[in-house]
Amino acid sequence: MRDLRQVVRRGTRLLAAFLPITIVAMLALSLVSYHHADAIVREQLERRMTDILRDIHSEISHKLDLHKRIATAWQAILRA
Repeated sequence: MRDLRQVVRRGTRLLAAFLPITIVAMLALSLVSYHHADAIVREQLERRMTDILRDIHSEISHKLDLHKRIATAWQAILRA
């Protein structure tokens, strides 16, 4: 009976020692994982936004070129 109590006490002590260490390690791993995932998501969003803005800029430039050609054509017609 006495041996069983000693074994239980040692097990309890080991658990009391390793449980906080394990919890802290898991929290640290979770934080690192969260920050890494956050960085990846932000990078992907930045790439997508850059692509979208590039497309919009190209479309606007194309439309402005068309309007410039129309204005140039009207100018040539009015001078004639």
